[in-house]
Amino acid sequence: MNLNLEFNLIMIWNIPRIDFISLMNQIKKEGFISTMRGGPTGIGYTLESLLGINENNHNLHDYIDDGKFKDHLFELKANRSIIRFIPGKTKKNKSMLSLVTQAPHEGLSNRKLIGKYGYPATDGRDTVNLYTTLVCTRYTNGKNIKNMKIERQNGLLYIIHKNEKLSHYNLIKIFKKITSLAIVRTEVEYRLCKCGNTKLHDRKTKNYHNLVKKLKKPVNVIIENLEE
Repeated sequence: MNLNLEFNLIMIWNIPRIDFISLMNQIKKEGFISTMRGGPTGIGYTLESLLGINENNHNLHDYIDDGKFKDHLFELKANRSIIRFIPGKTKKNKSMLSLVTQAPHEGLSNRKLIGKYGYPATDGRDTVNLYTTLVCTRYTNGKNIKNMKIERQNGLLYIIHKNEKLSHYNLIKIFKKITSLAIVRTEVEYRLCKCGNTKLHDRKTKNYHNLVKKLKKPVNVIIENLEE
């Protein structure tokens, strides 16, 4: 048996089977739930934990549906739709939703890209960062980045600096993971808290505890074949 095939079969065997919509309806009835991890990944981690999905970094899906979409493989994504500070203001989250976190398949690795174009962190940490949004319609200019964009050619997505191809992603491999998406939009409250666990608090004031509430709107399940 091909080793890659054997590995994928083992991984699929370990993917949990859940009745997603039924579990989501139960979770929504609980109201606000204290986040299980601080930072930008806290929402997704908390949701996966409540659904019985183990955190993973493989290129397969997150769960197999055992309910309405029985035996269908899904990738699960969650984001903050509304952010509220109690007491304080409410705002809608306009950030983009990350569908995949993927290092380049060929060319310069993430480490080399950060080493070449990264800049020192501005929050006091002794790290080097590289945050930017690249588009295909124009060149992007930002911190340490000038004249960079992305371009799709024959199923590959290239990172281009001026006219030089730095790295590329294999879109076929990426699309295989996101052909079926279950997207959960959440309402988030930050409440004043004195629990002492600052790891679960917002990074700016360290005083607010991050709580997550599933919206009362129907679960947004998207099934598309992106390869067509």
